[in-house]
Amino acid sequence: MEKRVYASLSETGYVFVQISEDEILATTEQFHRWGDVLRQPGVETEVHRWMDSVPGRYHRIVHGHSLDQVVEVYEKYGIEGVWAWTKELGYDAGSKQGLPAVLYPEKVRVALEMGQADFVDWCFLNMTDVVVGITAAWSTWQLRNQPSMIRILDGVVKGVAGFATHNPLLLFTAVAGIGSTIFNELTTMQVIEHSGVFPVFTPDNDIPLFRPDNYIGPSF
Repeated sequence: MEKRVYASLSETGYVFVQISEDEILATTEQFHRWGDVLRQPGVETEVHRWMDSVPGRYHRIVHGHSLDQVVEVYEKYGIEGVWAWTKELGYDAGSKQGLPAVLYPEKVRVALEMGQADFVDWCFLNMTDVVVGITAAWSTWQLRNQPSMIRILDGVVKGVAGFATHNPLLLFTAVAGIGSTIFNELTTMQVIEHSGVFPVFTPDNDIPLFRPDNYIGPSF
């Protein structure tokens, strides 16, 4: 019972975080603005201008903000520039738009035939998305010893929430949770089918022990 309550609390946690996204973004936007205050003249300012040198609301798709560009930053500004670029990415992650979650985002967008707005919705991550994704993954881990139907239902809930909020990390957690549950069930069925044993659970109902069907001994 304690484990189920613990898991339920963790579930409430990620839902609460997602519902409170606007409030969290109000805080992270302040972190985003710190860049204008903390940015030093010289390399940091040059890197910032280079990153934002492409005009437009969705310039982060096109230039300067994806991890594949670290080599170009190093060639232009050296190791000091890489450090300045990393800090700029940290500041920008606090904004509502966030940062590309994929390498070569413009090429990916063209390949997927997506508009810029839709691509930002589905393929960018901000700090709130990351917090929600990590919390959801943690809650999935807490439910690992629960019955399969509970874990699948949990995955469905996370999937719906991820789809509604366009959070790719939440969607990935949902798919991984459901997939691992189905895989474990199929593996257990194969063990039973091929070896003639059946699972017996401990009093906590969370540690499966496999006994042959003619087993004589203590039962739990």
